[in-house]
Amino acid sequence: MCHHHTLPARPLLRCPKALSTKGAQVRVEAEERRVHALMQVGRAMASAADYEQALAALIRTISELLNVESAGFMLYDPERSELVLQQPAFGFDDPERIAAYHVPLRDGGNAVKVFLSGRPYLTNDAAGDPRLIRRFVDLFDARTSLTVPLIVEDQAIGVCHAINKRGGPFTDEDEARLKAFTAQVSIALENAKLFDDVQNVKNYNESMLQSMSNGVVTLNEEGRIVTCNVAGLRILRVTLENIRNKPAAEFFTGPNAWILEKIKAVEETLKSEITMDAQLSLDKDKVSVNLTVLPLMTVEDSSQKKKLGSLLMIAGSKDHVSPPSVVDMNYKLYKKSRAITDYKEFPNRSHFILGEAGWEEVADYALDWSNQHVAVAPRV
Repeated sequence: MCHHHTLPARPLLRCPKALSTKGAQVRVEAEERRVHALMQVGRAMASAADYEQALAALIRTISELLNVESAGFMLYDPERSELVLQQPAFGFDDPERIAAYHVPLRDGGNAVKVFLSGRPYLTNDAAGDPRLIRRFVDLFDARTSLTVPLIVEDQAIGVCHAINKRGGPFTDEDEARLKAFTAQVSIALENAKLFDDVQNVKNYNESMLQSMSNGVVTLNEEGRIVTCNVAGLRILRVTLENIRNKPAAEFFTGPNAWILEKIKAVEETLKSEITMDAQLSLDKDKVSVNLTVLPLMTVEDSSQKKKLGSLLMIAGSKDHVSPPSVVDMNYKLYKKSRAITDYKEFPNRSHFILGEAGWEEVADYALDWSNQHVAVAPRV
C-alpha cells in the first residue's frame, strides 16, 4: 500500500534579486517615458509656428505622461504682480475665458502659494479643498489637481496645473514625475514666451511704422536698407523690392549723395541731425523734404548710451529642450535688427552644452566671437 504525504503549504518567498530587478525595470520604464516625453516636446516645440502651438504640445505631453484630462500654465507678470493663465489651457481654446483668469499675488490661493514657496501641492478633492480658489474649480471643472512650480535658474517663473487624473487619485509619484518634467521644459517655455513677446512687439512696431505719414528708412550695421514704410516708398517713388537690402551708398547717389553724408556724420558722432527744406531729386523732379537722421541706440540709464549690442545664439544639435530649430527661429527674428547677430550650432551637444565634456570649445568660440564684435560705449 502506498501512502501519500501532503506537505504543509509554505508561503511563497520572493527572491530579493527578483524584487531588485523588477524595481530597476520600473525605474527604467519611467525614465524611458520621461525621455520620450521630452523628445515629443522638443519635436513639437521645434515645429510649432507660434507660442500657443508650443503650449498645446506641452499640455498634450503632460496629459499622456500623467494620464490626466488636461493641464495649464500660469506665468508671472512682474508689471501686474500676478499669475496669468496662458492660452490654451485645460482643454479650452477660448481667449476670453483664459484671459479672465489671472491671480494677483496679494489674493493668495493655491497657485500663488506654490509659486512663492516653490513647493508642489496636490489634492484629490478640489471642490472641498479651501486652498484652491473656487473660481478656478468651477471655471475649469477641476475635481483633482496637481500644481508644481516652474523654475528657471532657481527663480520661479510661474506654475503648471494638471487636473482630473484618470483612473484614480494623484499620487506622490505623479508629483515627482511632473516636477521632473517641468524642470526640463521650463526654460523652453520661457524661451517660447520671450519669443512670443518679441514677436508681438515687432508686430506692433511694424503696424505703427506702416501707419505713419512720415517716411521711415532703417539701415543695418553694413549700411544696407532694412526697412522702408509705406510712406517712404511713396515719397521715394520706389517699390519695396527695389530698395530693401540695397546698400545706402548705391541708393542715395548723384544729387542725393548729401543724404549719405548725413548718415555717415551721424554714425561718427552718434548724434541726430535735422535738415530742413532740403532738395530730393526723384527722376526729373525735385521735392522739398525735411530729413532727420537718428542713430539707433539703447539707453540703459539717463547718463549712459550705447550702440545696439551684439548677440551670439548658440545651439546644440541634440538639444531636445531648446532645439536648434527654435534657436534658429529666434536668430532669424533678431538678425533683422541693426545689432550684430550670429548663430552657431555645435554638433552632438545637448541642452547642457556648457556643463558636458568639451564645454571648453564652446566657451572659446563664444569668447573669440565676443572679442571680434566687442562694442565700445561712446563718450557722450
